[in-house]
Amino acid sequence: MEAAGQSDGLVQEVDLPGLDGVQSQIGIPLVIKDCLVGVFGIESAEPYAFEELDELLLSIVANQIANARLHEAEAERLKELDVADTELFRLNETLEASAKERTIELTAALADVQRERG
Repeated sequence: MEAAGQSDGLVQEVDLPGLDGVQSQIGIPLVIKDCLVGVFGIESAEPYAFEELDELLLSIVANQIANARLHEAEAERLKELDVADTELFRLNETLEASAKERTIELTAALADVQRERG
């Protein structure tokens, strides 16, 4: 957020949700295009509740979550681009109509000048 210039509202510490008396936890970073977008956290009241296989499986789930977020962001961006494309199309039509009207006016004015000279 600092790199994006949006660090004004950052707080150093936040209360995290979780179990009372947590004995085990795994935190898997959610990374999209080398940017941390969140952390997928799992907790247990049991000590040593997670094994390497659990971490591997949770990493796969975390990757799917990150990909879903990326897909969601891309879908939103496509909507924004569609709105912009529609507006540009409308503006282009307006510009073309204005140019056509002006061309007609200038053609008529040129014809008037040519009649006056001829």
